[in-house]
Amino acid sequence: MRSRATRRLALAAAAALLSVLATACTGDPAPKTGAGSERAAVDTYLTALNAQDAKALSALAPPGNDAKAEVDERIGRLGGRELTIGQLDLKHEFGPDVASAHLTAQAQDGTTHNEILGLTRTDGRWYITMGQHPAPHKTPAETKRP
Repeated sequence: MRSRATRRLALAAAAALLSVLATACTGDPAPKTGAGSERAAVDTYLTALNAQDAKALSALAPPGNDAKAEVDERIGRLGGRELTIGQLDLKHEFGPDVASAHLTAQAQDGTTHNEILGLTRTDGRWYITMGQHPAPHKTPAETKRP
């Protein structure tokens, strides 16, 4: 027979486990954007293009950027071609949070696609530079002497 302390401990552990499972099942209220690494960003980019998935491609644009026009253009030009990486060269020339991906991809029809993607890291996530960030409203500088 179990002691009361052992039963209480077992019930507390079970409650904690149920709490963790309930939190995990509800998911993150805001889905993560970007990717965990430079390579993962490129892989996600090609997967989104191949699936013609504008939502997934838009999630690779840096936070705050309006990338709809560029996403639509890329999907129209490259979407559904079943691109696979032939060669990928990742470079960091301007510090650890900025990279470039020199990508050569093969399409299902045998054509080759070459592209250089700009990548930036924000809050630990990697994004492909797409779209425009809305510029903050700035007032013009005074040209008169005080």
